[in-house]
Amino acid sequence: MKKGISLIEALIAISLLTFSVVGPMSLISKSLAATSYAKDEIMAFYLAHEALDVIRNIRDTNLKISAPSWTSITTRTGEVQDLKVVCENGCTFDVWENPPLLQTTFISGDQYIKQRTCADGTKLYGYNFGQGSCPRIGPIDPDTIFKREIYVKDVSSGSFDNEISVTAVVKWKANNGVARDVVLNENLFKLSF
Repeated sequence: MKKGISLIEALIAISLLTFSVVGPMSLISKSLAATSYAKDEIMAFYLAHEALDVIRNIRDTNLKISAPSWTSITTRTGEVQDLKVVCENGCTFDVWENPPLLQTTFISGDQYIKQRTCADGTKLYGYNFGQGSCPRIGPIDPDTIFKREIYVKDVSSGSFDNEISVTAVVKWKANNGVARDVVLNENLFKLSF
């Protein structure tokens, strides 16, 4: 008499095999999603930190050249305005517009722009990593998933005009469609040289 496996034994073996494969596959899937989110969050942190660095640079440059105010910028239209006015309700700057003179690239109001990239990857977030020009898709460069907003508030008291609060917010949608953001805040002071 030949002995074989019964149908129940076969079903149990298939079930065990399925569970032993599904568990690790689920873990790999979750790990990939977490890695993607971590990559996006690190990039958003750097973009927010860059915004604080740009405002700090404007302050330092204005103090060095004795500008009208330590928080003044020249807008795209050529007007000299105060960052506290331009960025009170949110603003951003476009590093592709007029590098390295970022003071002239600020946009205020609800015209927030997404961070851009080149179609061929030679430029990312406005910085050129290769030689040559950026191939365009349509009239403008492709957007990335990140949108940066900067808020500048006056926190000085009394007759002293020596402190501002700068908040940089970078927003994006994760691969799963969930809205995410990174918020950095720093108070800057008027320095004396």
